Amino acid sequence: MRINYARLGVDTIATLAQRTIETSEKAEFTALVKDNPLLAQLKKTYGEYFEVFNKVTFSGMGVDVQKADLKRDNFFRGLYRILLSMSNMEGMSLQQDAKELLPFFEPYGFEITRFSYGDETAYLNKLIEALDKPEVIAGLEKLNLKEPFTLLKKSQEDFEKLFSSQAGTNASLREMESATSLKGNLVYDLRNYLSMVNAMRDVDAWEPFYNELNEIVKAASNSSAVHPPQILPPPPMPG
Repeated sequence: MRINYARLGVDTIATLAQRTIETSEKAEFTALVKDNPLLAQLKKTYGEYFEVFNKVTFSGMGVDVQKADLKRDNFFRGLYRILLSMSNMEGMSLQQDAKELLPFFEPYGFEITRFSYGDETAYLNKLIEALDKPEVIAGLEKLNLKEPFTLLKKSQEDFEKLFSSQAGTNASLREMESATSLKGNLVYDLRNYLSMVNAMRDVDAWEPFYNELNEIVKAASNSSAVHPPQILPPPPMPG
């Protein structure tokens, strides 16, 4: 019963442990390993391993965060473009009012939407703080731009909440012990158990059990990463 555990992926190790446990619990072999402490330990370790085997490494909120970022970008660009257009309309009664608001945007410009999430958030917060003053709000109302500004503020708040939630979720997930880090524990217990069965192979009652497990081990050794076996739910933990 030879196998190079180091060459097995986390999925193959999981399948090998699962099938070893299932074979050990077959009616014809139950008497051999009933209450066996090595089997009990293997089942315990496998249960822990399976919990994180297919866990999502990240929050899965990336697409939502990206959409929220695009939404605030669109409100910022739209507000800035309107002011630029109005400030260039010679003879328009509100041209000067638009020009007076442009300096608030010019330190940032359209480049702000190309910044990292964190940098853009910092700059937008400064811009919103500068605009959210009675005298500036009065200018926005005169230009009928208070609603777009309110929508920009709301989109910024929504983005910050979502981004903060994503960061917290990702941090929690990274704190969970990964299947890769648990692989060593499972390999250790699996090796101990299979070594015990291997040692008993010359005993008549154990030979069929050994032969069946040996075929499972061979299958794991020959498994292809291109077609990983399906992982079934873990067997029930020992009572």
